[in-house]
Amino acid sequence: MSKLIKLLKEVLKEAKQVGTLYHFTDYKAALEIIKDSFKLKTVSSPTDGYSKDTPDYLKYISFSRDRNLKSPTISRNVRFKIDGDSLSNKYKIEPFADVKAGFGRRKSDESEERVDVAKQNGYVDISNYLESIEIMDPEDEKEMGTASKEMNMKYYNELIALLDSKGIKYNLVKKYL
Repeated sequence: MSKLIKLLKEVLKEAKQVGTLYHFTDYKAALEIIKDSFKLKTVSSPTDGYSKDTPDYLKYISFSRDRNLKSPTISRNVRFKIDGDSLSNKYKIEPFADVKAGFGRRKSDESEERVDVAKQNGYVDISNYLESIEIMDPEDEKEMGTASKEMNMKYYNELIALLDSKGIKYNLVKKYL
């Protein structure tokens, strides 16, 4: 029995330590994620599979270690907080810096992690690893993203109604802490 305990302790000690991960998105995409049982998919997962010519944005789901991510290309309307340590037991998580976009040249830039969904049936299921959902107050117009205020309010209201109807806990925030 002591060999088993020793082996288990060794396995636990060697588990990947990813820490907390965040996935940021807009209200509309958050609605789709929740409707699809917390499966994160690329913008348009190919139905005929992936090839070497498939663009990277269709092959990966990105996460951040930065809880207050600020990016001109990523919507911050909704933040999913995820247990990265547990997620890494099911999915291979790899660090990534988008050098083409100018990231990865400084230590502070290298906070992105990603999962290759081409190897995971086209999605990452975060349902068992989700710690919290935080939703940005839609009145803060600078956080609204590119959609019109009316569209953002429509999707925001639908998102809140869906979460309430399913009894899913969430936090409304004016800023991410």
